[in-house]
Amino acid sequence: MGLIDGQKGLTAAAAALALSPDARRIARRGLVYGVAGTLKAGDMVAEAARGAVRGAQAGLAGEPDTGAPTRKAASR
Repeated sequence: MGLIDGQKGLTAAAAALALSPDARRIARRGLVYGVAGTLKAGDMVAEAARGAVRGAQAGLAGEPDTGAPTRKAASR
């Protein structure tokens, strides 16, 4: 058992957010940085997956993988 019951602590935090402009500013900044970090991590995972697919495709085709994205010419 801590100094503050969980429900009372949550109530105090909600009251601070509702009444304090500084608390709202800090919470907003934390949310913005959290969302930005999540988006950046998602981009990194997607890029790693694309790189893995490029490497697998190059391996199946018997070509060396340079790590650079490839563009295929449009067929007409």
